Amino acid sequence: MKRKVLMVMLVALAGLIGITQSAWAFSDTKGSSYRAEIDGLKKLGIINGDKHNKFKPGENLTNAEAVALIVKGLKLNIDTIRFIKAPLVTDYYTKAKDNTWYSQAFIIAQYNGLELPKDIDPSAKISREQFAHYLLKGIEHHGAYMFPAIYINIQDENDIAKAYKDSIQKVLIAKIAALDKKDNFYPKATIKRGEAAGWVYRAIQFVDSTPAAPEKPETPADNLNLRHEIKAVNKEVNEIKITGTVGHPGYGLRVSDIHFKDKEAIIEVELIQPDPDRMYPQVITDVTISTYVSSGYSIKLVAKS
Repeated sequence: MKRKVLMVMLVALAGLIGITQSAWAFSDTKGSSYRAEIDGLKKLGIINGDKHNKFKPGENLTNAEAVALIVKGLKLNIDTIRFIKAPLVTDYYTKAKDNTWYSQAFIIAQYNGLELPKDIDPSAKISREQFAHYLLKGIEHHGAYMFPAIYINIQDENDIAKAYKDSIQKVLIAKIAALDKKDNFYPKATIKRGEAAGWVYRAIQFVDSTPAAPEKPETPADNLNLRHEIKAVNKEVNEIKITGTVGHPGYGLRVSDIHFKDKEAIIEVELIQPDPDRMYPQVITDVTISTYVSSGYSIKLVAKS
């Protein structure tokens, strides 16, 4: 009798373990190479399936889904920003719509340095190179991470947009993404939902396990002679045109971060190094870039060292 009771308990326990494990699994990810990462994101509460408990890992990812996944996965937020009026996604992106499921994620992306283009189409498919770039920018918002000084050879590197090359190198070095057996990245191909989930899960692991370099104190912008002009886009949003003086036309500028203190928007401007394989005329040059800030803030420029 005792043996029968014990057997019943063991069978029940085995069933309970099976139910617990399957509770985290989607019904359509069994054959996916990224099943473990997908299940990991589900456990973290970052992704959910449809009403049939399907994730659809083989389907193409849209810009809206990509931005929402990165923002939620990396816990990006605007909690410390005080707005004079509630921001609208249409303040920043011409093809986005207010009061949609993705609106808040796009606003958060704007204030966390993801570098989304102003004319991004939320419903359009996102390429592998674009997703890698936005993901890396989200990672960098958590801190200045030191990447090994190595260069990964990519067979189809010529197909990668210049603006995305550094980001792709870094996600490969960090083992967030990987090349195929022929060392191709396929930058223009649309990224699938399963692979994107895999990259985000590994990005979370990278951020959680990798110490960021200590923050350097802010330095005045005198070395680049940074200055700005303000142009009203509408009553709530200003376009900030930032100009800096650089050594020759090979250098560039980019906004690496915007943070807010009281009623002041502190814009960090980073110097982009020239292409070492090109020759440039040694002529001092002014470079201009733009960003957007709520009209209630004064502007302070800081050169990122």
